[in-house]
Amino acid sequence: MQAKFAIADEDIADPLPYNIRRLAIVYACYTAALDAVGTDATETMGENRQRIDIYEQKRKAYYAELTALSGSITAADFTGTAVGGSPKVTLGRS
Repeated sequence: MQAKFAIADEDIADPLPYNIRRLAIVYACYTAALDAVGTDATETMGENRQRIDIYEQKRKAYYAELTALSGSITAADFTGTAVGGSPKVTLGRS
């Protein structure tokens, strides 16, 4: 993704911003789950006699998170520069 935004190595913020670290962690978890699909010794039968593999479920969850994160990453996330404005946190009562 760094190449996608044409960002040089020296322009990357140190320490890495949260979104980039999170993307890297989710990608690592996704590849680990992908490698482990089919090796679940505790595989069970679900509804309609479908086999349930916990690693396949994890892979799907990590893939969904990975696509959501990769779609929201910008060049500013790599450099750590603020785009402007201030964050707004809406508080509510429950």
